[in-house]
Amino acid sequence: MKYLFLIVMQITFLQNSKTQVISQSFFEKSLYQLEAKGEIQWRGNVIIFLTYGKAEVPFWKEMTKKMLAQSKNNPYTFAMLPKELIKKDGSYNTKDLITINDPAGTAIAEMIADEKFYSTGKFALKIEWEYRYIFSEFENGAHSLHNLSVQPYHNDSLHQFWQFKSANNGYYKIVNGKGNCLQWLGNGSDNNATLITSTDANGDAQLWKIIPTANDNYFIMSKNGRFLTIPRGGIGDNNLTKFNVLASLLKEENENFRWQLIKVKGNDEVLTTYDPEINGFRFVNQFKGDDFIKWDGLCGGMSYASLDYFYSKKAMPKQSWIPNNTHTLQSYIWNRQNNSLENMLEKIAEIDLDALNTRRDEFFWWGTQGYNGGRLQEILEIVGTNKNPIPILLFKGEEGTIFQDHVVVCYGYTMGRYNGNHKGHQQDYQMYMYDPNIGNIKTTFIPNIAGKCYFELETGIRWNTYALHRRYGTGAIPPDVPNFAEGEADGNITNLYAIFKIGGDDLREKSRMNIIFEFKDGTYQSFNNVNNEAIWHGNTYQGVHLQFQKKIKLADISKITINSKSGHHQDLIYHNVNLDELYISTGFSKPGDYYEGYNGKTLINTQKIKNTYPYHRFDAQNEWLIFPISN
Repeated sequence: MKYLFLIVMQITFLQNSKTQVISQSFFEKSLYQLEAKGEIQWRGNVIIFLTYGKAEVPFWKEMTKKMLAQSKNNPYTFAMLPKELIKKDGSYNTKDLITINDPAGTAIAEMIADEKFYSTGKFALKIEWEYRYIFSEFENGAHSLHNLSVQPYHNDSLHQFWQFKSANNGYYKIVNGKGNCLQWLGNGSDNNATLITSTDANGDAQLWKIIPTANDNYFIMSKNGRFLTIPRGGIGDNNLTKFNVLASLLKEENENFRWQLIKVKGNDEVLTTYDPEINGFRFVNQFKGDDFIKWDGLCGGMSYASLDYFYSKKAMPKQSWIPNNTHTLQSYIWNRQNNSLENMLEKIAEIDLDALNTRRDEFFWWGTQGYNGGRLQEILEIVGTNKNPIPILLFKGEEGTIFQDHVVVCYGYTMGRYNGNHKGHQQDYQMYMYDPNIGNIKTTFIPNIAGKCYFELETGIRWNTYALHRRYGTGAIPPDVPNFAEGEADGNITNLYAIFKIGGDDLREKSRMNIIFEFKDGTYQSFNNVNNEAIWHGNTYQGVHLQFQKKIKLADISKITINSKSGHHQDLIYHNVNLDELYISTGFSKPGDYYEGYNGKTLINTQKIKNTYPYHRFDAQNEWLIFPISN
């Protein structure tokens, strides 16, 4: 049987006017040695001794006295309370644990919560100073003795998600999706030993302990005292250089040794009925414009419109192509964008106008504050208790710059072990979002204490803080937008979709963009003025639906012609237009990805023909762009 013995200590190292009490180092060293052997759990001012028999009580009592004797000037007090920790069936003896007073009882509860948290679900292991995660390398799908590295998040359950499987005495085996265990390789004297993934085996090289450290992160230590680390280098967000993960004998109190444990599977989730796959738009936020001012994106409008369809219970538009300027849906999103800005002007003024970032830390801590009006308290009330998804405004982008804000929809969260009091485990907290910039998939928003920011797990993009759009109203009625078929079988095609990427020279107002399809039987069908004489701003994507009068087969198309006709304003000068890219397909499978088309099929993809820009410049001498179709 395993028994629990508690030493409750006030670990405060006093100083006098002459010298600092030097016994601190001895005391901490002793505790580290015991923890490395799996004999104690050290939690704040509570030391938990774990052993297998009552006969060892005198030994622990004597060792404790010796440690305390080294610190005569420190006010340590201790009590030893033998309690049966684990029953024969493996469950905790909670009846006995309840009788133990704080802080000891709190420490036991935390220990039980930690073990449950680690031993269930799967984790991504993020190095503190970068948004990269331990990735196990394989060849030909089989496990092999290859180095591990840190790489950007791939959502790869086989190579980047890890399970902590209890191996008793506070140790775990760290297992990847292939069922292979993290193991250090080398002899005992090697400082930076190589790490491998290998089949489950006996031995200390596969046993690891999770030790809390600064910034709510963890040391990951092997049984022989090695610590997971990576060599720090000049690595940037867009630098795909891989850094090997090593097992070092020399632990340092810095960001090279600290790991954030992100639970990606098996969380206790609190969810509303909003589902981004159903209630989010299938196209991504690629809107741009230049009206009174240049604007880049309609994230607020897309988030508001998405919730408008959700709350009104109207059919959600299912189109994969981005609606062009003045399209019914685009116009509605534009209007809702303006509403979202009006609703958040007060918060924008308070946070964005802190140009020198003097309140950056304060703003960050708001997000995990579950009391006194903190943002987390609002999330718990609106999303948790009331089950209402709500727009969230993310502030100050990656570098803390002003007016680099973004709007998403929060539809759920998990707290993990965190209780909202800023006293540990803040990084367990995750919010689940629909991000219009990513598409209709689940994205995860996580605090990072070391960076004083919140980051999107799927992209690594960071934000200083967030605020809820509490003025969002659920009464807006969005327009009815027809859902045309996509991915129709060849021979039964009545709908095609064209995506124009306009370059640096825009399509001016009153100008017209026309498309002509010619068939091998000599017939043709024209789609005139597909832009409705509206401006198509430079460097924007513009989507167009093309509905045919009869069912067609792609092999029957002989030629596609694009014609740009200038609006000829009062100056009678032809207005040039740069076309950078053009895609025509039966639909698009991936949000914002037009390259492959629906299930990899694209009728026209100018990137596969010539990827120079512009692909074609429409001017007075070049009004026509012809694509012969060979099937």
